[in-house]
Amino acid sequence: MKNYHLVNEKMRLIENLTGVNSSKLNYYLEVKKSNDEIIKQNNRLEIIHQIIKDINIDMSLTDIIQRVYDRLPLVIRCDFLGLALMQSDHELIMTAMIPSCDCTGRPVPFKSLLWRAVRERESKVYSLDEEDRMLHNCPPIKKLDLTSLALDPLIVKGNVIGVLMTGSSKDNAYTEDEVKFTRQLADQLAICIENARSTSKF
Repeated sequence: MKNYHLVNEKMRLIENLTGVNSSKLNYYLEVKKSNDEIIKQNNRLEIIHQIIKDINIDMSLTDIIQRVYDRLPLVIRCDFLGLALMQSDHELIMTAMIPSCDCTGRPVPFKSLLWRAVRERESKVYSLDEEDRMLHNCPPIKKLDLTSLALDPLIVKGNVIGVLMTGSSKDNAYTEDEVKFTRQLADQLAICIENARSTSKF
């Protein structure tokens, strides 16, 4: 029995010296990380599916944004969610926001980051310092002290019909994975909004 313990101790010593145990731990951590990412992605897809399922053409845009806003914290940091829509006169109007803001219903200044999202037709993430927040003519950014902003153009049949805004007061809140999620969400919302518009709801 004594010899058996000595052999075990020697094996443990060899494994520690050769990094076998370290390799096992690294492998375990990588597998766990991969599994966590898969679970997170599945949760995001499930939430998008559930959101779209819950939305109907009788809901107002504010109701739609509220429904989305209520579910987002499960998978992404979100202190603000906003929607700006293009009008027939080619103005971009702040249409719905949670939390609400007195700029709802007003045109978006042409120099705004939202117009850049419209022109470039690409999802963008911005990290805003205090000076940036003061410069951007966007009341929610200043009011909620947002430091991270994800902007996703709503595109239907090749046309930009608006912009989805997702904001957080946490620095660098949105990674590439989060942007993929907000992009998927924006694509689905664009379809829902266009379908609702076709029934003259909005």
